[in-house]
Amino acid sequence: MKKIAILGSTGSIGTQSLEVIRSQPDMEATVLAAGSNVELLEKQIREFHPKLVCVYKEDAAKLLKQAVADLDVTIVSGIDWSMINVMAGVFLKLMFFARVLRIYPSADLSPASVSACDFLSPSTLI
Repeated sequence: MKKIAILGSTGSIGTQSLEVIRSQPDMEATVLAAGSNVELLEKQIREFHPKLVCVYKEDAAKLLKQAVADLDVTIVSGIDWSMINVMAGVFLKLMFFARVLRIYPSADLSPASVSACDFLSPSTLI
């Protein structure tokens, strides 16, 4: 069984990655990480039964914990992104993903399905 960690599971590439996992009996999504889409994350958790779910926003993580309290899943959160400037936010998002993989290092594959804009510096946006 291939264990997959999906970074950005609620986005376009993340949902497409989960479609592939859905169709492959030898794959399982063991880690999901996303920003704050609690409704979609709850659906993904109920379908794929990951062991770990990481949410950027603490308030969203709290809501998600309540929504899936009946399931055996660990929910962790990052930091309040609204308090951080753009460059620090990009760096800390990368650090958050690194932390996700360090917490659950046994994933065989970790597609990073996050927005490319997250990795652009302010000077690239001008």
